This record gives sequence, structure tokens and C-alpha cells, in this order.
Amino acid sequence: MTPALHALAITSAIWSLLLLGAIFSETFPPDVAVFGSFLVATLLLLATRNPGLRRRTPPGAWILGMVSGFAAYPLWIWVISRVGLFIGLEDVPADAAPQGILTLFAVLALGPLFEELLYRERLLDTLATARLPCCIRLIATSVLFALPHLQPWPILGTFFVGLALALVYESTHCVGFCIALHAGLNLASVISPLPASGSLLGLLAASAFAWGLRIVRRTQMGMDDAVAAA
Repeated sequence: MTPALHALAITSAIWSLLLLGAIFSETFPPDVAVFGSFLVATLLLLATRNPGLRRRTPPGAWILGMVSGFAAYPLWIWVISRVGLFIGLEDVPADAAPQGILTLFAVLALGPLFEELLYRERLLDTLATARLPCCIRLIATSVLFALPHLQPWPILGTFFVGLALALVYESTHCVGFCIALHAGLNLASVISPLPASGSLLGLLAASAFAWGLRIVRRTQMGMDDAVAAA
């Protein structure tokens, strides 16, 4: 099977699992259904992951990624709300907090893990192999990332977040840093409200992101030098 067909099959399988989770939430406790679908999706992606794509993520980058994702949440809300209102969407709905410990774990851990493994690592690398232009790769994977969220506001928000994460992955090829950013953003959305405007949070987000990016790049340069020397 070609890489493109393999990526398409995996994406279809993941979407089917998410759909089954939504269907089973009518029969089983919703948190159990959501957790089950996210867990199977994560295990499927880990089991089919190409070992050659695995890059070590320094511990500091995990921490700084989560901090910068968390602190950037108010900025994302501001930008997305302005764009949504500009294009004619209704007033920004209030976020519903996840119900149940299992759903919370799925949103904070499993969701960022399987979504970054699929939409950033798997699909971006596959489209790069197909030699598609970078802008096409970024937009296509972000659209695919957004579509399963179904409602207009979540689709808009996840599309822009997907673009940002895709840019990070394209510049680092470090999926761990993307997972940390994603998890930090999800954590902030769960424990919101955060300040609607906060220059201090913005400065923290920018500083943590820049520092984390530097750590990732320096680690990768060291690994490349070690491989070249060998």
C-alpha cells in the first residue's frame, strides 16, 4: 500500500472510531464512549507509526510547550471570535466543560496525542512525500483536523489552531512539541475562564514557545551531528 493510501485508510479508520464513540454515547455512559474511541484511535496510530519518524522530544520542550499553549489560549479566543463574527457567525458560544474523569483524560491526553500523530506527523509527512507545496499541506491537514468537530465555531477554531500546529511541525518535525502545545491549549480551555486580555500571559506564551522551539532545534542538530559522525 502506498503512503498516501495508508494515510487515507488510517484517517478513515480514526473518523469511524470517533463516529462510533458518538453513536455509543447514546447507549453507554458518554464519558466511557468518548474515552473508548479516543483510546482505540491512539493505540491504532501508535501501532502503525513509522519508527523512522520518531524524534526525541527533550523534557524541557514538553514543559515549555504546555506552558506556551496554556498561556496563548486567551489570544486564540480573541482572534477566533473576531474572525467568526467578521464572517457572520452568531455570538461566541460558551465552552462546555468535559463531563467525567474519563472524558477529561481523553481531552487532555489522548486527544492531543492521537490528533497530532495523525494530522501533523502522519498526514503532513505523507503530503510532503507527495511533493505538494507547503501551503497546500498546511491548509489540507488543517481542514481535515477541523471537519470532525462538526459545529461552525469549533471548526473555525480548530482550523486556525491546526494551521499553527502544522507550521510548528513543518519547522521542527517534532510531534512531541506539537502534542505539548495542543495539550496546554486544551487544559486552558477546560479550566477557563482565563483573562480575556493579558499582556503578561501573551509574553509568557511567546517566551515559553521560543525557548521550547530553541531546545527542540538544538537537540535535533545534536542528533543530526551524531548521525553524521557515525
